[in-house]
Amino acid sequence: MIWFIILAIGTLGSALMVVRTHKLAYAALWLAGSLVGVAGLFLTLSAAYLATVQVLVYAGAVVTLILFAIMFTHAPADEQGATAELPRPAALGRLALLLLGLAAALAAIVTTVPWQAVPQGQESYGQLAQAIFGPYLLPFELLSLLLLAALVGAVVLARKDQTSKPLKGDRS
Repeated sequence: MIWFIILAIGTLGSALMVVRTHKLAYAALWLAGSLVGVAGLFLTLSAAYLATVQVLVYAGAVVTLILFAIMFTHAPADEQGATAELPRPAALGRLALLLLGLAAALAAIVTTVPWQAVPQGQESYGQLAQAIFGPYLLPFELLSLLLLAALVGAVVLARKDQTSKPLKGDRS
């Protein structure tokens, strides 16, 4: 239980740094730390397969893809952006309402869903694969196409802004 709490605090701290840092490359690295923390949380819950997938797919592939997109679009990875203003009272009130609503929804889900625990050591990876790639194969593939379209759109938008001015080092 103590490892779960330590990992949860580290994961939340890393996630907070993702949105607080002003440098894109650092935000991507903080995101990797947060995703590895989620993998650690899976390990404390005896879900080794999910932890492995979390590290390979999210912390590995997705963060690499984000860093590749930052470098490919020539985004200013080391420049400071505009400093964020402190939240106003109205924004804090809306945030409090949102968090209260999310907490109420989570409490309703936790208390009404009939949870079934899997006995220790009896995880069936075959059943998990059948659940993911059986009825949910089409949404899984549609999500991958959506992410690809978002990446291509981001590259097109970033390139459109740079068409009027030559890149550093271009002689043409």
